[in-house]
Amino acid sequence: VYGVGNANALVKLDLKFNRITGPFPDELLNLETLEFLSLTDNRLTGTLPNKFEPLSNIISLRLGSNSFEGELPSFDTLTQLLHLDLSNNKLTGVIPGNFLDSAPKRKPVEIDLSSNSLTGIVPFPLDEFDNLSIYLRDNKFTKLPESLCDSDNKGWNLRDVEFYGCDAIMCPPGTANFLGRQSSETTPCKKCNAKTEFYGQIECPGALGSSSGNHLNPFFIVLSVGWASLFSFFLCL
Repeated sequence: VYGVGNANALVKLDLKFNRITGPFPDELLNLETLEFLSLTDNRLTGTLPNKFEPLSNIISLRLGSNSFEGELPSFDTLTQLLHLDLSNNKLTGVIPGNFLDSAPKRKPVEIDLSSNSLTGIVPFPLDEFDNLSIYLRDNKFTKLPESLCDSDNKGWNLRDVEFYGCDAIMCPPGTANFLGRQSSETTPCKKCNAKTEFYGQIECPGALGSSSGNHLNPFFIVLSVGWASLFSFFLCL
């Protein structure tokens, strides 16, 4: 992407599904007019910039399906951000307490942090969002505050929280399903035989058994994971 940092009137840059390697291209931070950036499904590595402040107009930032590692930035200065995809990377540590501090709180906001190695508690300040769709499956979270699942947030996750409570955000420890959360009557969080300490697990530890027992049905999981992958794919388009 050498030279693109000179495009000082660029609004949209879509470089998904390429073979771009190396660290996050710092020259992209020169694109102050940029509103949409997608680097999904490349081969980018290393840590993400600590500050994305120069991208003051960014609305959609999609960096999923790479190999970014290190801590999750706070993105706390981005006042227009509505879509953030960092799924399927190698991010570690906790979600910062000031995560998305300046993002719009009254508009629909979509955040996908699925399939990383994030830990700890889902931060309380996210409660400020009226209409948040947040996907956290397949990490190592150990606490989900009940205040994030109450009636104030019934619009979260496309209104799934209204019907399924905290399970609509992440399946509790000791349970799992292919989405790591409940999104319908037919996708409950199923109990595992083996106890786990993490929320949002997509499968039970060990061998999977029959759906009539405490394990998930492997045939159902195979089909559903395929659907979930397609759903994620179209979200990135």
